Amino acid sequence: MIDVWAFFRCAVLVLCIAGLSLGQTTRPSTRPQDEATKLLDTLSEKLYTPIRSGLRELSYDYLTTPEGALQGKFRVDVRYRTDSRPTVQFLSDDRSPMKELPAWLNSPAPGKKGTLVKDLFESGGRATLKWFVPETPSRQYETWAKRLESRTVNGRPERILVLEPSSSHPLRRVEMNFDARGLPWRIIYYPQRPAEGGDAITEEPLYESIDGKLVRSSWKEVSGVSSIQHVLTFQLVRGYLLPTSHERLAPGSKQPDRTVFDRVTVIPPLN
Repeated sequence: MIDVWAFFRCAVLVLCIAGLSLGQTTRPSTRPQDEATKLLDTLSEKLYTPIRSGLRELSYDYLTTPEGALQGKFRVDVRYRTDSRPTVQFLSDDRSPMKELPAWLNSPAPGKKGTLVKDLFESGGRATLKWFVPETPSRQYETWAKRLESRTVNGRPERILVLEPSSSHPLRRVEMNFDARGLPWRIIYYPQRPAEGGDAITEEPLYESIDGKLVRSSWKEVSGVSSIQHVLTFQLVRGYLLPTSHERLAPGSKQPDRTVFDRVTVIPPLN
Protein backbone atom coordinates (compact mmCIF):
# COMPACT_ATOMS: atom_id res chain seq x y z
CA MET A 1 0.00 0.00 0.00
CA ILE A 2 1.12 3.53 -0.70
CA ASP A 3 2.24 5.98 1.96
CA VAL A 4 0.35 8.96 0.50
CA TRP A 5 2.54 11.75 1.81
CA ALA A 6 5.71 9.85 0.89
CA PHE A 7 4.36 9.42 -2.64
CA PHE A 8 3.98 13.15 -3.11
CA ARG A 9 7.39 13.83 -1.62
CA CYS A 10 8.92 11.48 -4.18
CA ALA A 11 7.39 13.47 -7.00
CA VAL A 12 9.46 16.48 -6.05
CA LEU A 13 12.96 16.94 -4.69
CA VAL A 14 13.32 17.09 -0.89
CA LEU A 15 15.82 19.17 1.06
CA CYS A 16 19.21 18.04 2.33
CA ILE A 17 22.24 19.40 4.19
CA ALA A 18 24.48 21.46 1.91
CA GLY A 19 28.15 21.14 1.37
CA LEU A 20 28.94 17.49 0.72
CA SER A 21 32.58 16.67 1.45
CA LEU A 22 34.52 17.05 -1.79
CA GLY A 23 38.04 16.83 -0.44
CA GLN A 24 40.67 19.44 -1.22
CA THR A 25 39.77 21.72 -4.11
CA THR A 26 41.63 24.35 -6.03
CA ARG A 27 40.20 27.74 -6.84
CA PRO A 28 37.70 27.19 -9.69
CA SER A 29 38.39 28.52 -13.14
CA THR A 30 35.45 29.85 -15.12
CA ARG A 31 34.89 29.30 -18.84
CA PRO A 32 32.74 31.33 -21.20
CA GLN A 33 28.99 30.75 -21.23
CA ASP A 34 29.02 29.31 -24.75
CA GLU A 35 30.96 26.29 -23.48
CA ALA A 36 28.42 25.81 -20.70
CA THR A 37 25.55 26.04 -23.18
CA LYS A 38 27.27 23.56 -25.48
CA LEU A 39 27.68 21.06 -22.66
CA LEU A 40 23.99 21.36 -21.75
CA ASP A 41 22.93 21.02 -25.40
CA THR A 42 25.10 17.93 -25.84
CA LEU A 43 23.52 16.35 -22.75
CA SER A 44 20.04 17.11 -24.08
CA GLU A 45 20.86 15.47 -27.40
CA LYS A 46 22.02 12.29 -25.62
CA LEU A 47 18.95 11.87 -23.43
CA TYR A 48 15.84 10.24 -24.83
CA THR A 49 12.54 12.06 -24.86
CA PRO A 50 9.47 10.63 -26.65
CA ILE A 51 8.33 14.10 -27.72
CA ARG A 52 11.41 14.47 -29.91
CA SER A 53 10.47 11.12 -31.46
CA GLY A 54 7.03 12.44 -32.40
CA LEU A 55 4.75 11.72 -29.43
CA ARG A 56 1.82 14.14 -29.26
CA GLU A 57 -0.67 12.54 -26.84
CA LEU A 58 -0.25 10.22 -23.89
CA SER A 59 -2.50 8.68 -21.24
CA TYR A 60 -2.10 6.23 -18.36
CA ASP A 61 -3.49 5.49 -14.91
CA TYR A 62 -2.25 4.04 -11.66
CA LEU A 63 -3.83 2.58 -8.56
CA THR A 64 -3.37 4.31 -5.24
CA THR A 65 -4.30 2.73 -1.91
CA PRO A 66 -4.03 5.32 0.86
CA GLU A 67 -3.22 4.22 4.38
CA GLY A 68 -4.20 5.51 7.79
CA ALA A 69 -6.99 8.08 7.87
CA LEU A 70 -7.20 8.17 4.06
CA GLN A 71 -9.11 5.01 3.26
CA GLY A 72 -10.31 3.60 -0.05
CA LYS A 73 -8.33 2.74 -3.13
CA PHE A 74 -8.93 4.50 -6.43
CA ARG A 75 -7.16 5.23 -9.70
CA VAL A 76 -5.50 8.42 -10.88
CA ASP A 77 -5.93 8.91 -14.63
CA VAL A 78 -3.39 11.23 -16.31
CA ARG A 79 -3.77 12.60 -19.84
CA TYR A 80 -1.22 14.70 -21.70
CA ARG A 81 -1.20 16.63 -24.97
CA THR A 82 1.66 18.75 -26.23
CA ASP A 83 -0.68 21.67 -26.96
CA SER A 84 -2.61 21.85 -23.67
CA ARG A 85 -2.37 21.53 -19.90
CA PRO A 86 -2.29 17.94 -18.56
CA THR A 87 -5.50 16.70 -16.98
CA VAL A 88 -5.97 14.44 -13.96
CA GLN A 89 -9.16 12.51 -13.21
CA PHE A 90 -10.04 10.20 -10.33
CA LEU A 91 -11.53 6.82 -11.24
CA SER A 92 -12.97 3.94 -9.27
CA ASP A 93 -10.93 0.77 -9.02
CA ASP A 94 -12.86 -0.60 -12.04
CA ARG A 95 -11.92 2.57 -13.99
CA SER A 96 -15.44 4.01 -14.00
CA PRO A 97 -15.62 7.76 -13.27
CA MET A 98 -16.33 8.63 -9.64
CA LYS A 99 -19.86 10.01 -9.35
CA GLU A 100 -18.93 11.69 -6.08
CA LEU A 101 -15.55 12.12 -4.45
CA PRO A 102 -15.05 10.71 -0.95
CA ALA A 103 -15.38 13.38 1.72
CA TRP A 104 -11.75 13.01 2.79
CA LEU A 105 -10.55 13.98 -0.71
CA ASN A 106 -12.30 17.32 -0.28
CA SER A 107 -10.87 17.88 3.21
CA PRO A 108 -7.98 20.29 3.94
CA ALA A 109 -4.52 18.83 3.42
CA PRO A 110 -2.51 18.62 6.66
CA GLY A 111 0.04 21.41 6.85
CA LYS A 112 -1.04 22.86 3.48
CA LYS A 113 -3.10 25.99 4.03
CA GLY A 114 -5.69 26.55 1.33
CA THR A 115 -5.00 23.12 -0.24
CA LEU A 116 -7.34 20.15 -0.34
CA VAL A 117 -6.24 16.52 -0.28
CA LYS A 118 -7.52 16.08 -3.85
CA ASP A 119 -5.22 18.94 -4.94
CA LEU A 120 -2.23 16.94 -3.73
CA PHE A 121 -3.31 13.86 -5.67
CA GLU A 122 -3.79 15.98 -8.79
CA SER A 123 -0.36 17.57 -8.36
CA GLY A 124 1.16 14.15 -7.78
CA GLY A 125 -0.45 12.84 -10.96
CA ARG A 126 0.94 15.70 -13.04
CA ALA A 127 4.35 15.25 -11.42
CA THR A 128 4.60 11.68 -12.75
CA LEU A 129 4.59 13.13 -16.28
CA LYS A 130 8.19 14.26 -15.84
CA TRP A 131 9.15 10.56 -16.05
CA PHE A 132 7.11 9.99 -19.23
CA VAL A 133 7.87 13.20 -21.12
CA PRO A 134 11.02 14.64 -19.50
CA GLU A 135 11.95 18.17 -20.46
CA THR A 136 15.41 18.40 -21.96
CA PRO A 137 17.96 20.24 -19.77
CA SER A 138 18.64 22.79 -22.52
CA ARG A 139 14.94 23.67 -22.62
CA GLN A 140 14.52 23.59 -18.86
CA TYR A 141 17.42 25.99 -18.28
CA GLU A 142 17.14 27.92 -21.54
CA THR A 143 16.86 31.36 -19.94
CA TRP A 144 19.19 30.68 -17.00
CA ALA A 145 22.68 32.14 -16.68
CA LYS A 146 25.26 29.40 -17.27
CA ARG A 147 28.94 28.98 -16.61
CA LEU A 148 31.31 26.04 -16.62
CA GLU A 149 33.83 25.69 -13.81
CA SER A 150 36.83 23.37 -13.59
CA ARG A 151 38.02 22.16 -10.22
CA THR A 152 40.59 19.68 -9.02
CA VAL A 153 39.12 17.35 -6.39
CA ASN A 154 41.45 14.83 -4.74
CA GLY A 155 43.83 15.21 -7.67
CA ARG A 156 41.09 14.66 -10.26
CA PRO A 157 39.76 17.32 -12.65
CA GLU A 158 36.02 17.89 -12.45
CA ARG A 159 33.61 19.91 -14.57
CA ILE A 160 30.79 21.72 -12.78
CA LEU A 161 28.00 23.41 -14.68
CA VAL A 162 26.58 26.28 -12.62
CA LEU A 163 23.06 27.50 -13.46
CA GLU A 164 21.31 30.54 -11.99
CA PRO A 165 17.78 31.76 -12.86
CA SER A 166 17.46 35.11 -14.59
CA SER A 167 14.09 35.83 -12.93
CA SER A 168 12.16 34.92 -9.79
CA HIS A 169 12.31 31.16 -9.19
CA PRO A 170 12.00 28.72 -6.24
CA LEU A 171 15.64 27.77 -6.88
CA ARG A 172 18.50 30.25 -6.69
CA ARG A 173 21.20 27.97 -8.10
CA VAL A 174 21.80 24.52 -9.57
CA GLU A 175 25.17 22.76 -9.85
CA MET A 176 25.77 19.73 -12.11
CA ASN A 177 28.92 17.63 -11.75
CA PHE A 178 29.76 15.91 -15.05
CA ASP A 179 31.66 12.65 -15.57
CA ALA A 180 33.95 11.76 -18.46
CA ARG A 181 30.96 10.64 -20.56
CA GLY A 182 29.35 14.06 -20.33
CA LEU A 183 26.61 12.87 -17.96
CA PRO A 184 25.79 14.48 -14.61
CA TRP A 185 26.57 12.14 -11.71
CA ARG A 186 25.56 14.63 -9.04
CA ILE A 187 23.13 17.55 -9.15
CA ILE A 188 22.77 19.98 -6.25
CA TYR A 189 19.72 22.24 -6.03
CA TYR A 190 19.81 25.35 -3.83
CA PRO A 191 16.31 26.65 -2.99
CA GLN A 192 15.59 30.27 -2.20
CA ARG A 193 14.14 29.32 1.17
CA PRO A 194 15.80 26.48 3.07
CA ALA A 195 13.51 24.11 4.95
CA GLU A 196 13.52 20.85 6.88
CA GLY A 197 16.97 21.45 8.33
CA GLY A 198 18.89 21.84 5.07
CA ASP A 199 19.73 24.47 2.48
CA ALA A 200 20.41 22.22 -0.51
CA ILE A 201 19.03 19.16 -2.28
CA THR A 202 21.35 16.53 -3.72
CA GLU A 203 20.43 14.08 -6.45
CA GLU A 204 22.71 11.31 -7.72
CA PRO A 205 21.33 10.00 -11.04
CA LEU A 206 22.24 6.84 -12.93
CA TYR A 207 21.65 6.48 -16.66
CA GLU A 208 20.95 3.35 -18.69
CA SER A 209 20.73 2.61 -22.39
CA ILE A 210 17.53 0.68 -23.15
CA ASP A 211 16.74 -0.31 -26.72
CA GLY A 212 19.41 2.17 -27.81
CA LYS A 213 17.80 5.03 -25.86
CA LEU A 214 19.57 6.73 -22.96
CA VAL A 215 17.28 7.33 -19.96
CA ARG A 216 17.65 8.12 -16.27
CA SER A 217 16.66 4.80 -14.74
CA SER A 218 17.41 5.47 -11.06
CA TRP A 219 18.55 8.17 -8.71
CA LYS A 220 19.35 8.69 -5.04
CA GLU A 221 17.80 11.66 -3.30
CA VAL A 222 19.69 12.89 -0.25
CA SER A 223 17.83 14.77 2.47
CA GLY A 224 19.69 15.65 5.63
CA VAL A 225 21.10 12.47 7.09
CA SER A 226 18.81 10.17 5.10
CA SER A 227 18.58 9.14 1.47
CA ILE A 228 15.82 7.73 -0.71
CA GLN A 229 16.44 5.50 -3.71
CA HIS A 230 14.18 5.79 -6.76
CA VAL A 231 14.00 3.26 -9.60
CA LEU A 232 12.09 3.46 -12.89
CA THR A 233 11.40 0.45 -15.10
CA PHE A 234 10.54 0.92 -18.77
CA GLN A 235 8.58 -0.65 -21.60
CA LEU A 236 8.17 -0.05 -25.32
CA VAL A 237 4.68 1.22 -26.18
CA ARG A 238 4.05 1.42 -29.92
CA GLY A 239 7.68 2.37 -30.48
CA TYR A 240 8.10 4.80 -27.54
CA LEU A 241 10.13 3.96 -24.44
CA LEU A 242 7.94 4.81 -21.44
CA PRO A 243 7.89 3.99 -17.71
CA THR A 244 6.25 0.81 -16.46
CA SER A 245 6.64 1.47 -12.74
CA HIS A 246 8.28 3.67 -10.15
CA GLU A 247 9.74 2.34 -6.89
CA ARG A 248 10.75 4.35 -3.87
CA LEU A 249 12.83 2.80 -1.09
CA ALA A 250 13.18 4.87 2.07
CA PRO A 251 15.65 4.18 4.89
CA GLY A 252 14.33 1.51 7.23
CA SER A 253 11.73 0.25 4.74
CA LYS A 254 11.58 -3.50 4.24
CA GLN A 255 10.18 -3.15 0.73
CA PRO A 256 9.77 -0.25 -1.69
CA ASP A 257 6.58 1.68 -2.37
CA ARG A 258 5.71 0.69 -5.93
CA THR A 259 3.47 2.49 -8.40
CA VAL A 260 2.55 0.60 -11.57
CA PHE A 261 1.45 2.58 -14.63
CA ASP A 262 -1.39 0.82 -16.44
CA ARG A 263 -3.09 1.26 -19.81
CA VAL A 264 -0.31 3.41 -21.23
CA THR A 265 -1.42 4.66 -24.63
CA VAL A 266 0.23 7.01 -27.14
CA ILE A 267 -0.69 9.05 -30.21
CA PRO A 268 0.59 8.74 -32.85
CA PRO A 269 2.26 5.31 -32.71
CA LEU A 270 5.70 4.87 -34.22
CA ASN A 271 4.81 1.38 -35.42
